[in-house]
Amino acid sequence: MRQGMLIAGWRLAILVTVLTWTAIGQAQLPDPIQTRVFKDETGDHRYALFVPRNYSADRKWPVLMFLHGAGERGNDGNLQVNVGIGPVLRKRAANFPFIVVMPQCEDTQSRYLSGWLQDTPDAQRALKILASVEKEFSIDPEKRVLSGWSMGGFGTWSIASANPKMWSAIVPLAGGGDPALAKTLTEVPIWAFHGSNDTAIRPDQSRAMISAIRVAGGTPRLTEVTDGEHDINPIVFDNDVLIGWMLNPKTTEPTSLVLRAVPTLGATSREAFIPAAELSNAITLRLGNETLDAISVSLHQMIPREALSGWINDIYDSTSVDGRQFSITFGSISYAGNVSRVRLNAYRQDRLNVAVAISNAVLRIGGTSVVGRSHSASTGPIDIVIGHRAPVWLSVDVTPYIENGKLRLKVAGASFNIPWDNWYVTAPAGVSVNGFGMTRERVSQGLVDGLYGNKARIENEVMAAVPRLVAELERKLELVDADQIVGAIWPLPVYKPRIRVRAEDISVDDKGVSIVLGTVVAAIDPNKPVKSIVRQRVTNTTAGAINKSTVLSLGIAPQMLGELSRMLVESGVAHIHVLDIPEPSFARFVDREVMTKAFPELKRYGEDLQLRAELSLEQAMSIQNGNSEGELKFQLPELKIAIAYKPNKETPKFLPFADLKIALVQGAVPKLHRPDFESRMFQLNWTGDADIKVTPTFAESYKAENTEIDNEHLTELMQTSWKGWAGHGAASQTPIPDLEFGIAKMRLDEVSWKSPFLGVSFAPPGVKLTNSAKEALVYETKGPFSDWGGPYTLEPGKSHELPISYPLTYRQRSGDQVFVYTLAPGSHSEYRVPQIGGKPQLFKAREELATKPPEQTAAPQQ
Repeated sequence: MRQGMLIAGWRLAILVTVLTWTAIGQAQLPDPIQTRVFKDETGDHRYALFVPRNYSADRKWPVLMFLHGAGERGNDGNLQVNVGIGPVLRKRAANFPFIVVMPQCEDTQSRYLSGWLQDTPDAQRALKILASVEKEFSIDPEKRVLSGWSMGGFGTWSIASANPKMWSAIVPLAGGGDPALAKTLTEVPIWAFHGSNDTAIRPDQSRAMISAIRVAGGTPRLTEVTDGEHDINPIVFDNDVLIGWMLNPKTTEPTSLVLRAVPTLGATSREAFIPAAELSNAITLRLGNETLDAISVSLHQMIPREALSGWINDIYDSTSVDGRQFSITFGSISYAGNVSRVRLNAYRQDRLNVAVAISNAVLRIGGTSVVGRSHSASTGPIDIVIGHRAPVWLSVDVTPYIENGKLRLKVAGASFNIPWDNWYVTAPAGVSVNGFGMTRERVSQGLVDGLYGNKARIENEVMAAVPRLVAELERKLELVDADQIVGAIWPLPVYKPRIRVRAEDISVDDKGVSIVLGTVVAAIDPNKPVKSIVRQRVTNTTAGAINKSTVLSLGIAPQMLGELSRMLVESGVAHIHVLDIPEPSFARFVDREVMTKAFPELKRYGEDLQLRAELSLEQAMSIQNGNSEGELKFQLPELKIAIAYKPNKETPKFLPFADLKIALVQGAVPKLHRPDFESRMFQLNWTGDADIKVTPTFAESYKAENTEIDNEHLTELMQTSWKGWAGHGAASQTPIPDLEFGIAKMRLDEVSWKSPFLGVSFAPPGVKLTNSAKEALVYETKGPFSDWGGPYTLEPGKSHELPISYPLTYRQRSGDQVFVYTLAPGSHSEYRVPQIGGKPQLFKAREELATKPPEQTAAPQQ
């Protein structure tokens, strides 16, 4: 959902400067998703349709109906294709095997989670749209799949339970339903998905449905996406295992599927990003040399071969042999090299060194001509091979700078020195000569000797490729959209704006690179014109003032939330039905007995009374220094709970009853929580109870007979509901996944608040080995670019921790056997006896053993 839901979790990695390779200049194919119109007695209804490119009516095709989330409600026929399955269909347009029907829920006023329930007009119309598509196209009714996300996930459970035999399979994502319906779903194949970190709709909702169906005799599947938040659509649908299962759910037994959410590099949505606000100096980013080392581990794999290959202009030379003058032309010269490693290192002010290890580079002279007055010769190819024994390092110094919000690199110098014993020149092939005394042997040897004598010129030709290499890197250097940067400190369960970042200032020193970032905030509704772009400077910091740490540090100015929340208030989307808040305490605001205690006036309506309550943000929030060091203070000057009522079943719609204006101040201290060696969480520890003031009034249009209001009871209700949300919501505790740079990782290591920035730091996660056996463990290790080290001895009951960011190859000899494993960065392995007995082996550590941590000993050096 884009609207009315907190998409929890904090993808900090999206702010890291990364090298991403994208196709340039590719031909743009027509959009594979069509907008169509369905007509019925109520009018025209737009929906979206995906038809495979190779569709033909001479065979039957599977069909999938996908139900979108609450944020895509409307009647434009387009919103629902920009979120959900739509971006995946565009990505896999060439081979996605289903016809996909994407109706749109037109009811924008109902509860977020009820829009697609089976008895609603929108759900019934969706089924009619599906039927019309099946009449028009050649559809296999035995392969009809129902899927939906968020609000659509609830609709999937509901619609399927009303007619389970209609569907060959259902795939609900991030949804939930009524467990009482489980007995109707035991025969339909089900594969549900939910993000493990989803705080908009908690995974318990899917777990409850799956558990109830299993108890009733069904065999549904549930996959929880590790580190997944609310929007798991791209991870789930861009998956051949699921697609294969949907095609044959009753006969296909899918292999074990483990899905993990990772930061996306670049947006897949086509929804317009219309700038509405520019907040400068809002974020600081520090890339220390330890982080640059982690990035470097995999960087060589991200450089395309074409960046170190190409052609050189012909080279013209002259020489004198035995008093005769000769003109020499080296033609059709190409070069190609392999990059075996890249190292990044900031080593002085304004200087970043990029060292590229080149191996088996070949400079090929396609043809050579030697022309004199009465003699001539021509040859076939000559190869100059560089780095055949060991890589030769090309060292490039660059000065980073900012241009129009983007990072740029200026070449400040380069060096490339070929060791004499690490290159050679091949004899030319196909030598032909003309003239007395000119032999093939003399020409061949003369050319080879001449090339050996021009090593400096060859080195210069290699360095001539540096501007192209740097330009290629610069084009791929981009700061990715940061839609969820405020997720971990956003204290309300309402919509958050979409955010992009732009570089504003940069500084390089001998320990790393510092960058100041601004944020560009998209208009809440991209279909409405922005009158003027709001521009605000959040802090006065500069890149040179950022702490010169050697790790990865990120600073976020919470003050920018004030401007973001102001946009939400003005757009009118900062509201949510209390029953849609993933905190059950808020449901008491629509409980008849509870609210009758607060408003005795409600007694007059008896047991037929129905209540509706909606929470909204009425004024912009602010964040300031708290009362103690390290404390934040959230100030929400005006929230409102609007209560409406239906006095009886005959009343067609809810009528205004009362408004609760709420002022709230809550202190919090940001902390780092380490549940175990491999997990890290960002916590906001709330300091005491919130200071809450509730001002209740009857709605202006309501004429109360009993004007008594129990304000103390209402305050207690709000205090309890807020405490439940604050204690269990996304703002309280957010899992922070490791930042991945190819095969390397960095892990959350520190959290702090020092005005004006909330700071987090990441450090190498290390590799931990624990010996739980009764005998000493003797092992050796090897890094990606190092030789074997050791042997090292780990005594029983002790642990080694290696502070590294890259995978470690582990080797252990036991008699005639040799055990070799790759230990991922951030992993904890345990040497112990298997449960079935036998000799000790290496296993993934059982973290529960850490209740009494093994004694730490000095770790081997890598």
